[in-house]
Amino acid sequence: MIERQSAEVGGLPAQDWSLRVTEIYRKDSTDWQLVHRHADPLVRRISLQQAAILARGWAE
Repeated sequence: MIERQSAEVGGLPAQDWSLRVTEIYRKDSTDWQLVHRHADPLVRRISLQQAAILARGWAE
């Protein structure tokens, strides 16, 4: 799913801070329990080169 929000982070002006999210649930008796959640900011497509730069921790 996509969690959409706008937020101020680290003193920077408010910006889109939407997250691409995967959640896995398990049924426990009559209730559903969240057992795993993963989120990353890659909501929009990026190029392989941009992904490699992010993986290295470098600024563009």
